[in-house]
Amino acid sequence: MKSRLLKIMTAKNLTASNLAKMLMIQPSNVSHILSGRNNPNLQFIQKLLSAFPDLNPRWLINGEEPMFASENVQQTQESLFPEQILDIHQPEIQPEISIEENCSVQAEQPVGEILNPNPEKKISRIVIFYSDRSFVDYRPE
Repeated sequence: MKSRLLKIMTAKNLTASNLAKMLMIQPSNVSHILSGRNNPNLQFIQKLLSAFPDLNPRWLINGEEPMFASENVQQTQESLFPEQILDIHQPEIQPEISIEENCSVQAEQPVGEILNPNPEKKISRIVIFYSDRSFVDYRPE
């Protein structure tokens, strides 16, 4: 853990006293961990992860690469779905149900009736995820 703490300080260009100020702890706590006298406690690890949200908790605790979680995000985003699903402009991918062809939308009609092709089942929740990682959660009344 000592070596990983040193790597964090090097990567973030911090001194032991600067790190202590950021974590709002006594500088002696950091120096005792760096000297090997003490092991970091849970509170120290939680403060460290809160101060550096891009830090990979598995790396911090177990030494599992990568050091920063953001290094792993790009790999995960690329491998979640095949390219053909991500490209919505490909003509060979057709939706199973076209809302325009199968529904006549009226202003008073609830969203659940418009989007639900199977009336035997009720829609309980619709979540829309945006590219900026925000989302909207709709629940029919």
